[in-house]
Formats: sequence, C-alpha cells, structure tokens
Amino acid sequence: MHIPMSYVAYRLCAGLLLCALCATSTARATEEAFMPTDQIERGMRGYGLSVFQGVEIDTFGVEILGVMRDAIGPGHDLILARMSGANLEHTGIIRGMSGSPVYLEDRLIGAVAYGWSYSKDPIGGITPIAPMIDVAQRKRAAESPETARQSIDFSPADWSGDARLPQQATLERLATPVALTGFSGSASSVLEQALAPFGMDAVAGMGGHVADAVDVPLSSGAGLGVQLISGDRSATAVGTLTWTDGERFVGFGHPMMHIGATEMPATSVYVHQIIPSQINSFKLGSAVRPVGSVYQDRQAGIGGRIGPAPAMLPITVDIASESTADRTEFSVMRHRDLTPVLVRSVLISAMESAEKLSGDAALNLRASIALRDGRRVEYEQFYSGPSAALIASVEAVQPMVAIAQSPFTGIGVDSVHFAADVRETLTQARITGLRLSNAELRAGQRCEISVTLQPYRAPAFEQRIELAIPPGTQPGPLSIVASSGEIARQSDRARRPDASVPRSADELLKLIQEPGRADELVIEVVQPQSGLTVHGREFPSLPPSARSVLGSESSAGHLGPVSERVIVRVRQPMGHALMGQHVIQATIISH
Repeated sequence: MHIPMSYVAYRLCAGLLLCALCATSTARATEEAFMPTDQIERGMRGYGLSVFQGVEIDTFGVEILGVMRDAIGPGHDLILARMSGANLEHTGIIRGMSGSPVYLEDRLIGAVAYGWSYSKDPIGGITPIAPMIDVAQRKRAAESPETARQSIDFSPADWSGDARLPQQATLERLATPVALTGFSGSASSVLEQALAPFGMDAVAGMGGHVADAVDVPLSSGAGLGVQLISGDRSATAVGTLTWTDGERFVGFGHPMMHIGATEMPATSVYVHQIIPSQINSFKLGSAVRPVGSVYQDRQAGIGGRIGPAPAMLPITVDIASESTADRTEFSVMRHRDLTPVLVRSVLISAMESAEKLSGDAALNLRASIALRDGRRVEYEQFYSGPSAALIASVEAVQPMVAIAQSPFTGIGVDSVHFAADVRETLTQARITGLRLSNAELRAGQRCEISVTLQPYRAPAFEQRIELAIPPGTQPGPLSIVASSGEIARQSDRARRPDASVPRSADELLKLIQEPGRADELVIEVVQPQSGLTVHGREFPSLPPSARSVLGSESSAGHLGPVSERVIVRVRQPMGHALMGQHVIQATIISH
C-alpha cells in the first residue's frame, strides 16, 4: 500500500510536537514543584515536614528571614529561617532533623541542615533544593571489588563536629546522631572518638529492634538512616528524607562523611523519642529495614536509589571463658578507613559483655579473615596483663587495616571470624638469664642453651633448648638472642626493613601471617654479615664487588641493606606472655 509522503511528514511532526509538549510539561512541573532562591524573600511563611515520634510525618512552621549568599563557601547559599511548632521553641532545632523538607506555597525550597551554637531561638539554615537534586541525579560509582574504599575527606574544622564546645555562637551543620544499641561504655567511647571528626554524635539507643511489620512511608519528611552496624550490635546515623521520585532520593541537606561517590546501606527509621538538651536536642531512632543504597555523600546532602542495599561485611566473635561461651554476630558497613574502627568497637563491646576489659587476664586471640578469592588470612596472638582484653581488641583489627588500606587489588574481605579464650589469671614471665656452656662453637656442632624465666608470683625456672650450628658456617663472632616471638619478629623487620615492605598482595598476606606470638620463646643465632635485599629478597654475604655494582644502581626503591643474618632460629611454646630480651656473645672457631 502506498503511503503519501505528506502523511509520513505529518506523523513525524506530530511526534516531535508531542515530545516538545512533554518536555515543556515536565519542565513546568519541575518549576512548579521547586522554588529557586531568587524567588524567596524575607517574611514569607511556609512549613516543614519531619518525624518527631514513631513514623508519622508532622509539620512545623517556617518563617523566612533571608537568603545568605555564599554562606558556607563560594556558590553555596543558605536560606535563613525561624522554625516554630512541634515544640521547637522548647527543644531548638533538633539533630536528626537534617534533611527535613521545607515548602513555600507548596513548593519545595530545600532542607533544614544548619544551626547556630548557643542559639536561644530555633533559627537555622536551609540548604537550597537545586544542589540537592543534583546530588540525587549523580550516578553511582562504577562497580569494583574495592567499593566504598575512599579515603576519609575531613571537612574543614568549622564543619567537623568537634566535640569541644565552641567559645562563641557559630554557624555549623547539624550533627548527625548515631543511635547505638548493645554497646558498652568503653565501646561507645571508641565510636564517639571515631565519628566526631565527621560531625556525628554517638548516642545510646533504646535497645531491641523495631518490628519489620511497622509501616514506614518512604516519602518527603520520613526518617532516613544510614546503617553503620547491624545485628547483635547496631549503629545507625539518623536524618530525614528530603525528596524522592520513587526511584532516587536525597536527604540530610549536608554531608554525612563528605566522601563523594560511595556505597552505604540506607534504611527507614523509627523515632523513639526527642531528647531535649540545653546544648543540642536530638532524635533517638532505630533502623527499621533496608530501603536502598546511598551512592553520593556531597556538600549538599546524601543521595541514592531505592532498592537493594549494598552488602555489609559479616563478622562473628566467639568468646570462651572457664564458665561461659558467648557468640556475637553482626555486620558492618564496608569502608576502607571506617570499617576497622566499627569492628573494633563491637569487639570491645563483646569482650566487655562476655568477660571484662580490665583486671588480670590471659587471652588467646585468633582472627580468620576470609577473602573473596577463597583464601584465608590467619592471625593469632597471646596476651596477658591487667588490660589484656582491651589491648587484644585494639590489635585484632590491624590485619584488616593492612588489607583495607593496601594499594593492591584482588584481596577484598568476604567475612571475618574472631575467637578468644579468656582466663582470669596473669600468665607472664620475664627472661632474666641466658647461658651457654661454651662460648666457642664449631660449624655443625650441637649445643644447649639455658634460659632463665621468672614467672609472675611463682618460682623461677630454666628452659633448656638444643640447637645445631649449620655446617659451613664461617668462623667469626656471633650473637645468641633469647626473646619472645613478638619481639623477635620486630627485631627481624628492623634488621632488614626493606624485606618488610610488601610489593604485592601475596607478600602482604605473608607478612600479616608471620609468626610472632608473645608466649613463644625464640632463640636466634645471629651472625654479622653485610648484604642486600633486592625487591625484598635477601642476599646475605655478597662479595664486595657485587655489593658495589648493586649499590651503584641509579634507580631507587628496590634495594635495601642487611647488616646481619639469622643462621638458626628455634621456637618453643611456653604458655606465658614473655617479657625482656637477653643476648650473649659467642664465636665460631675453625676446626
């Protein structure tokens, strides 16, 4: 059938006209939904939305006092407003209201986000909606095994949430309350110190969990949370949702951690209570259920998409004592710098709940880190002393720090398991003597070393260890060193520092798992020898000509000095945390 060209042209023009009308209609709808700052004048009155109890969204009054141009930096304006109603005259602007949407003539102008310290009235700053919508429209970061591993980007001091009280009234972003559940006092202090530089305040929660059956409307003014920890312990940053189109959302009106592109789990929030305070009132809330992912953490707010939440890092802690066994299961947000701090806080809390953090104790701690490629990293250490449990909790996450902050790819962490055996006894011993029957030795000879140990409040005893001098050992002086495995590892790394710098993921994992328990007695026979490490590999006893050639290389970063070599190393478990170090001199003589 022949179709006239005029008809085709007509349909094409009609389609283009329809698209233009739709675009115009969309632009008009957007213009009608939002009010730009150039249309805002002093004296205008409107309302805001926020949750003050439960999940019900309430209104509060807003009176515009003006627009502060470049208030928080070039191009970053603030709308100054006085709030009223919802008991704000009594509480002041509430921490957790960050992101509460404000409307004039039923058009969204922005979100409550800033206030003045020591202010007698609920006067605050509203972040304009335009830069917030820009945050919501930004795309998520590219998929990567290293998701959410950005460096911490600390805000300037005036915006950092410094825990010290300011000396005068200053404009500052509203601190974000982080509701804690299940944390002891010591663990809470760890989190407080870690979160304060981000402008976040750790506060004790109500305990327990909000039933998933609670109907939480995800609309403007609803509670919006970012979950840092979930499970047997919980930590949720509480704010307010400013705007959503059913797919994208934006909230807070200010940065949470100011880390740009990220991936953090977003949750709905149930507000238990408003806690009035002469310094800063705040919302006490709990996470209800995951609602999506936060992909952007920018100056104007946090933005993301509704849907599946990003996977968190699962952690299990098993603590066994002479009378009890306790398991703690939780998950933490994945972030290069913050994840180890979050894990440490829960580990301290688990230790304090199951046993104790201070007082005489002996503790064997094992950490098993499962990597995404199927490999495992095992770390084990023995502690004994008046603060053994606290020290163990602090040091246990160091392998995680090394992995998370390494420059190498392909070693993402899949899960972590900690196991601790705790005894309420002080199990320490000091190395007080070292004896060798004959200070003149021969290559290939077997000899016996006697080490004197003085346990805590117990009789001293001698530990005899037999060792063999390797055949072919060159004549000359040598040192025999007795120390703990922990001290021996430190000494070895000091002796050849270049060999302790990992150059690949495999080398890093090997270094993490190097033996060095504090309850091991280590005897080392050390011979002074000049050598080099080349790309971490040790070449002792190099001829002078070889050392001269290698040492004259113009490139740097692949050579390191070695001043002595361990020719014999013997390890002996002792069951005591060893302290001290003893050294005696001996000589290898010719046959």
